[in-house]
Amino acid sequence: MFVNLLDNAIKYTPRGGKIVFNITTEGGDAIVRVEDTGVGMSAEVLPKIFDLFTQEPASRAHAAGGIGLGLASVFTVRLPMHAATQP
Repeated sequence: MFVNLLDNAIKYTPRGGKIVFNITTEGGDAIVRVEDTGVGMSAEVLPKIFDLFTQEPASRAHAAGGIGLGLASVFTVRLPMHAATQP
């Protein structure tokens, strides 16, 4: 999942742009954020973000292929952490 998010950020962020991969904790969760200064998505496309093969028309010129998931500039993944148990 993270490789795909980073690959997407690389494809759609122009030369000289910025990509940030950040990992923090909050409460009992690991928080992973991928942020970029790429082309982003319009408000019309945002509701379809997880529909396969949906792409912002303007982004098609930047890269071919992929499943069409685009970052809205920041994508956040929250994963629950479990404490290690002692044997």
